[in-house]
Amino acid sequence: MQQQAVSNELQEMLQLFNQSVDTIDLQQMACSLKYTLEREFILKSNVTRLQTSEKLQKCLPDFVNIINEKLNYMSFGLTEMSLPANDTFDPMPQHKWNKVKQALQDISCEDDVAKLIKYCDERYLYFGNEQLREAMIILGRKQFRRKLWQLVAPKVAEVENLGSVLQILNKDEREELKKVWW
Repeated sequence: MQQQAVSNELQEMLQLFNQSVDTIDLQQMACSLKYTLEREFILKSNVTRLQTSEKLQKCLPDFVNIINEKLNYMSFGLTEMSLPANDTFDPMPQHKWNKVKQALQDISCEDDVAKLIKYCDERYLYFGNEQLREAMIILGRKQFRRKLWQLVAPKVAEVENLGSVLQILNKDEREELKKVWW
């Protein structure tokens, strides 16, 4: 009975995985082959973990029961794929942040800021508090910081910590940015 329940859950999770892959447009899929391979690896490792758990359960006596955890999309590494649906934005990994930081240093107008943020959003790369703070320092000009704040601040997960980002600015600019978004 328990084996059948696990198998049904596994089938449901595989269906969810296939549906989530279908929701990404073709251009995004082409840009993120490595990302897809990483997700496939996580999926296979979780399937292997479940199969090992089932084999172990069969080897044990009936009175010993392994508690199988309830699976969800996170068990299969689908957190990034589900971001647009649930409004939880995890900060981008460090190796991606290093590339974005390099691009921030080459910005010469407000449109460049908007293009960079659009590029990041298309690839599900979101700023964390520390990354936003560092980006504000890198962008020396006030209008660049305003544009960055306007586009990035609403997506930062820890809104309560955004005050630490604004501490690097003078009081006038801080109040101006709070009017733009808080």
